[in-house]
Amino acid sequence: MRRNPLLVCSAIAVALLSTVGSAQTRQIGINVVLNTDNTTAILTDLARHGSVLNTTPEIDALTMRIVESELTAVRALPYVAAAAPDAQRNGGPVDGVAATDFTNGISTWNLDAVNVTNFGSTTRTVAYDGSGVYVAVIDTGLLDSWRQYFPQERIATQFAKAFNGGGGEQGSVSDPTNKWEHDQNSHGTHVTSTILGYQFSGAKVNGVAPMATIIPVKVLNAAGDGDEESISKGIRYAAKQRATAEYESAGNSATALDYARQVSAPSGITRAERKETTLAARANGELMGAGERAYAAAGQESRKADSSAKAQGLLAFLRGH
Repeated sequence: MRRNPLLVCSAIAVALLSTVGSAQTRQIGINVVLNTDNTTAILTDLARHGSVLNTTPEIDALTMRIVESELTAVRALPYVAAAAPDAQRNGGPVDGVAATDFTNGISTWNLDAVNVTNFGSTTRTVAYDGSGVYVAVIDTGLLDSWRQYFPQERIATQFAKAFNGGGGEQGSVSDPTNKWEHDQNSHGTHVTSTILGYQFSGAKVNGVAPMATIIPVKVLNAAGDGDEESISKGIRYAAKQRATAEYESAGNSATALDYARQVSAPSGITRAERKETTLAARANGELMGAGERAYAAAGQESRKADSSAKAQGLLAFLRGH
């Protein structure tokens, strides 16, 4: 189909005029660096081009809001060294781990102690590696730098959660966004490294279940403290995410916590939940049977249903950490 040249040219002209028009009216923020001291006379002159917002005399700089078309004029001023639109900068963490798991990492003494590997070897002595298992680590969360230690594939960020507050005098429990990965205590990171393994200074260290997926649930603050209400909410949240194994650092027995633990244990899960919940967790050489859920709190016995004592090896080991 032939197009009318006049119509095509008209469309291009309209588009160009629209772009120019928007540039003449669109307001933008700019950062300006001067080549001399910031004076009242300079500020008065700059006001002809827009609004001066903030000044930083220590570095002869200032910020302005101007119409976009004025930027060229500002840059041409004799006292301006540079001027550029303000831009958003992303300081997010960079993934520093190239591997997807540490199955072939070196073995440390703790893995030898639970018969997962032989000390100093890179060969696992068991076939089970945690594949398909979700482990909820109910603890302090993870450090900001967790991507330097663990593969991103092994952390279920879509399910990660933080719970704050609670207690009779503290009010209701909140769930602040992304606070789970801003821990300043490091215990949750330590527990996660036991399960998955970790990378440190380029060296890869094996874990008890390097192919498991971790659900970080932050219920403890930077001092390692937390109220029963927020902790119990974290336990119940993990159960709802179908976490096949749960580890909780707050081990002291209390009514609210005991109730939450019972809810997340197999006997407390509803019939529908129990039908959907399976545990294929690697634990000291044996798999827990289908339909089971393992739960461990620091300093307490693991909760289990009709499974062998050896099947609690992973969580029993974690209780001491």
